[in-house]
Amino acid sequence: MADTGILFVSHSKDTILAFFDLGSARMNLEMVADFSDKEIIINNVPLVEGAYTAAALLQAGADLPNVLLQVRELEIKK
Repeated sequence: MADTGILFVSHSKDTILAFFDLGSARMNLEMVADFSDKEIIINNVPLVEGAYTAAALLQAGADLPNVLLQVRELEIKK
């Protein structure tokens, strides 16, 4: 299977936190989000740091708004 550069961290059965490494992976995520019945939250943060932060906070019992607040502090601004 090809490496897509996409990582999903599932918060619940209805919400998915998605992380990507390249612009083309973001385009793929946006297309998937258009066709999915789940809420897909695409995060523009470093892949490893963002996914690790989200997974650790969710495992510790943090709610989604707090997880998103912490992850957004890592946002890449261009």
